[in-house]
Amino acid sequence: AYTARRLLGVGNSIVVVKRGKDGSTAYTTGGEIVYGPVFPVAPAKVYGAGDAFAGALLSRLLCGASLKDALTAGAANASINIAKTRCAEDMATWEEIMTYIKENRDALSR
Repeated sequence: AYTARRLLGVGNSIVVVKRGKDGSTAYTTGGEIVYGPVFPVAPAKVYGAGDAFAGALLSRLLCGASLKDALTAGAANASINIAKTRCAEDMATWEEIMTYIKENRDALSR
């Protein structure tokens, strides 16, 4: 939280801290703290999750989604990606991400 506050103090409006299997936390200049969920998954590989998370998170924020929805999309895309064997080639489509969220909503950890 200390580092997030420092980063917010130098002009960033949102700081997201990824915590792997412990989810994510977003801090805003307005003092909001939003916790991102985790979808349980059996990983096929250990790389690619960060890029998948960031891609979906940023895409949703740019489309006007709430911070909570963007964190959820990021978590879903990360889970989808690490359950597969390739990295960029296995990035999910938006439709796949939405289906994954709907099918796994009951398994969310937060």
